[in-house]
Amino acid sequence: MPVSDIQAGPHSLAELVVDLGAVAHNVRRLRALAAPARLMAVVKADGYNMGARAVALTALDHGADELGVATVGEGLETLAVLRDAGRTAPVTAWMWYPGEPLDDAVAAGLTLGIPSLEHARALTAVATDRARPGQSPVRATLMADTGLSRSGIAPGEWGEVLDLVAAAARTGSVEVTGVMSHLSGADDATSPATDIQATRFRRAIDDCRARGLDVPVNHIANTPATLTRPDLRFDMVRPGVGVYGVDPCAGGGAGEPGAGDGADGAVGAVEPGAAGDGGRGLRPVATLRARVTTTRLVPRGESVGYGGLWTADRDTRTAVVAIGYADGIPRALTGAFDVTVRGRRYRQIGRVSMDQIVVDLGPADGPEPEVRPGDWAVIFGEGGATLSEAARALGTIDYEVLTLPRTRVRRRYIPAGEGEGAGAGGVDGREGDAAGAVGAGDGAGVGVGTETPVNPGAPDGTVAVPTAEAMRQVGEAVGRELRAGDVVVLTGPLGAGKTTLTQGIARGMGVTGRVQSPTFTVVREHRPSGDGPGLLHMDAYRLLDGLRDDDAHGTGETGSAGQPEGTGSAGQGAGHGESAARSAAVLDALESLDLDGDLTDHALVAEWGEGVVEPLGTRVLHITLSRDGVDAPGDDEARTLAWRWTGR
Repeated sequence: MPVSDIQAGPHSLAELVVDLGAVAHNVRRLRALAAPARLMAVVKADGYNMGARAVALTALDHGADELGVATVGEGLETLAVLRDAGRTAPVTAWMWYPGEPLDDAVAAGLTLGIPSLEHARALTAVATDRARPGQSPVRATLMADTGLSRSGIAPGEWGEVLDLVAAAARTGSVEVTGVMSHLSGADDATSPATDIQATRFRRAIDDCRARGLDVPVNHIANTPATLTRPDLRFDMVRPGVGVYGVDPCAGGGAGEPGAGDGADGAVGAVEPGAAGDGGRGLRPVATLRARVTTTRLVPRGESVGYGGLWTADRDTRTAVVAIGYADGIPRALTGAFDVTVRGRRYRQIGRVSMDQIVVDLGPADGPEPEVRPGDWAVIFGEGGATLSEAARALGTIDYEVLTLPRTRVRRRYIPAGEGEGAGAGGVDGREGDAAGAVGAGDGAGVGVGTETPVNPGAPDGTVAVPTAEAMRQVGEAVGRELRAGDVVVLTGPLGAGKTTLTQGIARGMGVTGRVQSPTFTVVREHRPSGDGPGLLHMDAYRLLDGLRDDDAHGTGETGSAGQPEGTGSAGQGAGHGESAARSAAVLDALESLDLDGDLTDHALVAEWGEGVVEPLGTRVLHITLSRDGVDAPGDDEARTLAWRWTGR
């Protein structure tokens, strides 16, 4: 069964969207950093809750050499997955107890970690019992305790274990694959413990070789060490959470929850890289979202949910979202987190119940929110809060949040395309169609699921874009055309796909960080991962909100999301002097954000920027997005994209 066909669970109201393209990217990125060392992708705990089968096969397809799991049961299941897929790769399991039945494991070729003298005695006894001519040896990895004091051979037992295992290796009943250990604080670059553990690990390897043990593949580097400690990569690295897009060194790891994250959501904040990315090029894999099932009006004085924890102080619009503590939303999070619907954040109110939550859409006498039954409410991931924000709300780490969604939450897999992640399939944070992913082409023109090629280097053109991923593919082609100082002006109604297009532009430029709607941060900076320019992603309309209040021009009306109605933009219809004033205001605003000089080494993508940002660039690319049925609740209609260059 192809990975893209995997669908687990009958519950269609809540889903965990797993971007296998991001898994592929992360494995390639980690593999490139570690080269020439091998890479073991850790797929324990059902692939960190993403689905071990899908992650394992994707990881092996994109550069992983081996797989790691915790338990013998997980190891046997993983070997069965590989066998069914016609694949082979070493699989190591490191959690078992002396006396556990091991016949199936050793017969299947599972490599077993040895964490104590008692384990060594048990495993060598099994090896001796099954030893006979032509029988394959039992594969084992020695686990050295270098300072974690959890699982690993204690220093006082180390010599006796080596003698026992070396004797078994000489008979051919045991094959020692190497030495492994685990770091206690590699996410803290200032911790002296890592260097102490590294010294002990090297000594353990030397001890093995002094006793005649060939230990060819030794590994201690987890995700943070893989990213930051080239000296600890040895023969193989063993990343876990990095495969799933989390950089523990950026605040998503074992230290203080959320440390190092940007102030996502603060107007005027500049995001140097998405939380959990740390500028090292890892891409988030998971998006947790659930359907809005109903909206209603709660009169002033009425309470919401069990225990009446929240009472309306005014007539209030609310929405019910089909996810609760049975799905992995902790009851302790009551009133402490937001969901995102159509690019807007809404606070959860009342008690988190077993199957559903309620969110506050705002006062009844305010602008009517664009939230309808059937919309996706994003808990974390693409189009919503970052994983680190969700962890911060819970007072924990990214690792735990990844493993929260439970079995009733349907897993939906977006297959890996031509070496890139497809994202969660959202167009401006809403559901898209992942089936239209195509290759990026050679730069002369990229197909987007139609017969019409796209060549954004041409002076102008128009193309139909059938899916969200097709929109990203067009954006990728645009990104490859951009250079420092270029300005891209994006025009189109709410939900037309401006942010989705920008995700592709970022991909084509090769910049770091996660692209999401700039509604709450106004300007996001995405730094280059190579020699090319960086990217500034701007909401020009919101940046000039104050100027518009003082000197109203343009459409004169705003939609419920704070954006212009229809297809107009912030400065559409302004005269030459007014446009110049707005452009000057943009420059002033950029200066206030310490970005005034950045246009010399960045390209600028401005949503709602028509008539405002053009004077900032010598080359300006105007892109207009449109679609049929703008007011329809669905999101499956095709878009039309038109582009035009000026100043070339």
